[in-house]
Amino acid sequence: MSFITIPYRELEKYRSRTGSILIDVRSREEFQKNHIRGAKNIPCEQLEKYLKQLRKYSLIIFVCERGARSMQAARSCDAIGMKCVSVAGGMNAIVNTELD
Repeated sequence: MSFITIPYRELEKYRSRTGSILIDVRSREEFQKNHIRGAKNIPCEQLEKYLKQLRKYSLIIFVCERGARSMQAARSCDAIGMKCVSVAGGMNAIVNTELD
């Protein structure tokens, strides 16, 4: 596994990199309820359809609800040579930490 998981506090550091994109792999319904501004929604089960388009980015940052789906997406893209990171804890970690 060469992709890494990052705490949400490091998200902006990675997002600010030239050629990066933030992909939210939750369902459309989950995404519509709340999401990170600027994130693109590609549900996990549809990711394969978008791989060609995603290859143009030098870094893909994946986020989901708790981190499992984003790790799955990162693992799949990493396996075909794409540089990826996954946000540990996903939206759940972001919301819970912001409430502290």
